[in-house]
Amino acid sequence: MEGILEHIRSVIINTKGNVAIFAPSYSMLNEIHDHFDNSWTGKLILKEDQGMRKGTLQSIIDRLREQKNMRGAALFGVLSGKLSEGVDYPDNILNSLVCVGLPMPPPSARQDALIEYYTKKFDRNKAWKYASLQPAVNSILQALGRPIRKKEDRAIIVLLEKRLLGQRERNCFPEMQRMQTTSPTRTAERVKSFFQM
Repeated sequence: MEGILEHIRSVIINTKGNVAIFAPSYSMLNEIHDHFDNSWTGKLILKEDQGMRKGTLQSIIDRLREQKNMRGAALFGVLSGKLSEGVDYPDNILNSLVCVGLPMPPPSARQDALIEYYTKKFDRNKAWKYASLQPAVNSILQALGRPIRKKEDRAIIVLLEKRLLGQRERNCFPEMQRMQTTSPTRTAERVKSFFQM
């Protein structure tokens, strides 16, 4: 977890403007969020809570808009949540995006039935892909679309999940530029460089 936190710190510190950080679960979101406060980041800290109301969501968008050209904000949310899928961020108000993990569906009778259905229809490998992997990747793809709403928009995107380097996982993504970093220092350099362009 410490490595993930260091990468997130690198992005927050080196982003001019607003950063969104999305985790695969509320449990992990809380664990990550607990390590950050505005005293060292210099940014306003905003966090998604389970059961947020529409008015609260609009308030978050308004605060991001206010902070865009000031000190910026760090928004913490959940992949497949309201802030990563159901909200539009207009006017390029997100400058950086960090997605942590791969939000695989938890084991359940429904998930088992879905895998069994796809296994009968295709095979075991495709069943796992269609029932588990692709929905998780789709959640990340939804989040990736939050900062870039128009062709003029720019944002740097950091994916913190080693499994996404695997061929099976990469095949679930559309063709895009792939950059790998191995250290928080390298992440910091790339974020700095992005904002100097």
